[in-house]
Amino acid sequence: MNCSAIDLSENKIIGKGQCSEVYEYDPDKVVKLFYGNIPEEEMLKEFNITSECAAEGLAAVRFYEFVTFEGRKGILMQRVNGMSVEQAVLKNPEGLKEYARKMALNLRDVHSKAVNNEKIPYSADFYKSCIEGCVKDKWISEDEGKKLYEFLGAIPAKDTLIHGDYHVLNMLIENGEIVMIDLADVQKGNPVFDLLIANLYLHFMPLNMKELYSCLIKISPEESLNMWEVFLRTYFETEDTARIERIKDVLDKYTMLKVILSPYSFSNIPMDKAPGFVEMARKIIMPCIDDYIGRIPGDILNIEK
Repeated sequence: MNCSAIDLSENKIIGKGQCSEVYEYDPDKVVKLFYGNIPEEEMLKEFNITSECAAEGLAAVRFYEFVTFEGRKGILMQRVNGMSVEQAVLKNPEGLKEYARKMALNLRDVHSKAVNNEKIPYSADFYKSCIEGCVKDKWISEDEGKKLYEFLGAIPAKDTLIHGDYHVLNMLIENGEIVMIDLADVQKGNPVFDLLIANLYLHFMPLNMKELYSCLIKISPEESLNMWEVFLRTYFETEDTARIERIKDVLDKYTMLKVILSPYSFSNIPMDKAPGFVEMARKIIMPCIDDYIGRIPGDILNIEK
């Protein structure tokens, strides 16, 4: 990895995340400076996938080059003069419904793009690797792993562009429009893989994983649930309450893929919490898994564009 040395000793830190700090650089650029424990391959993956997304015409932050400061590596990138959807809701709670609507419309736009780029991995392959890891490390039994493979395999294959980590912290609002950041998890596959993540943060976690939710998201659980209602009605273009309830039910079950595989599917999960998450998901999905296999997208989740 070729890096240009820069001096950030007098530059202001304007943001902190789980893997990096963001420094001001100039009026048009910032530096995402990674912590020392982040592997180079993860930085390269984010840089390359973000560049591929730009080539696909996705509204995303532009990356320029790798840099280094005091032994830490980073990426010089476009500065977005906006705020996260989370910050926007905290600052202007009255705009909650409009922010949820914009997120849904943005995700519909992302899901309208089919990609044939071989450098962008499939979402299903990621979840297969998580199942393999959880079976190997005995988080789940071999029989449970086989059933989860069947559950996963019933999701129709697609080449749709998938953000991979779609929630209120990774969506910025600039000039009234949504701009996506943190594209390291961009994949391709069925849109349900983005929908289950959105469901996890806006619906399932506020109801069932409140301690973790409060550590990650500052929007109140009630506000998140209100956003989810607007999001669903906008994304699926329906006001049919019965259909919305069916969508919620099916998405809650498929969200259990993320939760039951949390030791591998979450990059930042507190490992002391993992056994509880796995057991919760096991109790929810395993007794009824056969009833939900093949119910996405079908007539319940009609997400054809």
